[in-house]
Amino acid sequence: MVIFYIFVILITIYATLITIGIYNWINTKTFTPNNNSKIDIKIAIVVCCKNEQDNLEQLINSIEQQKYKAQEIIFANDHSTDNTKNILYKYATINKNVKIIDTLGYGKKNALKEAIEFVKSDVIFCTDADCTLPTNQLYNIAHCFNKYKFNLLIAAVNMEYDNTIFSKLQAVEFSSLIAATAISATSKQPFLCNGANLAFTKDIWKEAKNHLIDNQKSGDDIFLLQYLKSKKANIVYLKTKNNVLTKSVPTIKQFFNQRIRWASKTKSYYDKFSIFIAVLIFTISLLMILSIIANIALIYSVKYTLIIFFTKLIIDTILLSIHLNYTNQRNLIKYIPITAIFYPFYIIITSIGATIGNYKWK
Repeated sequence: MVIFYIFVILITIYATLITIGIYNWINTKTFTPNNNSKIDIKIAIVVCCKNEQDNLEQLINSIEQQKYKAQEIIFANDHSTDNTKNILYKYATINKNVKIIDTLGYGKKNALKEAIEFVKSDVIFCTDADCTLPTNQLYNIAHCFNKYKFNLLIAAVNMEYDNTIFSKLQAVEFSSLIAATAISATSKQPFLCNGANLAFTKDIWKEAKNHLIDNQKSGDDIFLLQYLKSKKANIVYLKTKNNVLTKSVPTIKQFFNQRIRWASKTKSYYDKFSIFIAVLIFTISLLMILSIIANIALIYSVKYTLIIFFTKLIIDTILLSIHLNYTNQRNLIKYIPITAIFYPFYIIITSIGATIGNYKWK
């Protein structure tokens, strides 16, 4: 019964935060550019690459189709061993604004730092090599900067998926992170962001670049957010229906490697709200698993486990349904209950893996 009572307290806090977040997100208008306003913002696109030969063509095509053109397009090639380098240099012969950096150091965080040293533009837009940009991506960023003069712009990422259950479950799990990003940012307490759709000014990068916690291989985006949040910088959320698209991973091994890499940075968090949310989610997940164990051991009735499971499911379904409907992914809603079954186990596994395990970028 102790497990159940603790869960009731924590799930009440969780539900309250979700409710406040949904209210603030719903009351945030979808961003609409002022097409009559003059914009003359120089934007640089920065992409870090390692063995991305199968993905670059799609990204490059989406860059070329942008309504608002980038002043600079900088690719940081992190010691790729496939055909990535040749594809990039071929692109550079087609577009005079493209610059290729063969990095000296290793890792994405280092690649990002080396690439940005060459940026001359006012605003830097970061994305990943396996992404596809909507045609109005830079146009929206330029207009948003013109209107809000942001230091950091957070925006959503949608995950592409195929017909496999594994891919769809990934998309649902990923959408939970993006939904949490949206409701926390519109509540003025951002604790998540995604480096696949992130923009910031060159000036603020100069100030923040030495505060990205270099002993962590991952987290350039999150530690940038946390530093700027601590400095009360102007952090803006760009609410749009058409977002950057990223790809799901094909294998369970790659999935856990990616999620463990993402989770690994939590042990270096210093933003109090971020730490609180991480502990809250971990504890709720742990209590759900302990409840199942208590049932198996016949410590208490199965009804308490069912109450715990369905209470969490209802709260998450409300949030995810709103988010998936808004992003035109409503066909994923039916997979939420399946994801919910595996979610607490996934949280505990990735948390343990992030603490004691090993991972790699590529």
